[in-house]
Amino acid sequence: MDYGWLRAAGEVSDLSADDKIKAHDLADRIIIGRMRSWYLEEGLGGTGKDHDAALKSAKNLVQDGLRDWQALGLPIPEGADKWHSGTEIHS
Repeated sequence: MDYGWLRAAGEVSDLSADDKIKAHDLADRIIIGRMRSWYLEEGLGGTGKDHDAALKSAKNLVQDGLRDWQALGLPIPEGADKWHSGTEIHS
């Protein structure tokens, strides 16, 4: 759902065509980071130091993507400010 929100926000924005492409790339990166985080938090990526480094990397991908997203002047969905620091919802 958040992926669709991000893609739509980028598409309906007043950004130039080039910046819309950047926004779509950022939406992809943000969601990939969240998916990696979810995978690791579910215990599907092993344990130990490598696991911890991979989770930190995934969360940094989300944080950096959101920072760049906002630098384009785009809004973020409700709760997105916690995506890089909180646990992904597991249902």
